[in-house]
Amino acid sequence: LCITVYSGPDLDVGSGPGKALFVDTTEPGVLEAFKPWLERESALKVWHNYGFDRHVLYNHGVDVVGFGGDTMHMARLWDASRLAGYSLAALTEELVG
Repeated sequence: LCITVYSGPDLDVGSGPGKALFVDTTEPGVLEAFKPWLERESALKVWHNYGFDRHVLYNHGVDVVGFGGDTMHMARLWDASRLAGYSLAALTEELVG
């Protein structure tokens, strides 16, 4: 599971302001380091296919709370008849280019 953290155009996570931080939770100790944040209800998180991600994290001992939204479900509400599907790659290609 990869976590992407983006907190706006002014935050600098080490690669310049406005860049995202990609977190590879398969590296030893990384998931444990992020566990307190993932389990903090006041830290709202936006997901893509939240049900799947939450299930995977729960299987690894992380009880995710702080649901802020699910882009896959938002996309289904936006256009329930998409022929290209709702994968993050397809949506990004169409909407961001």
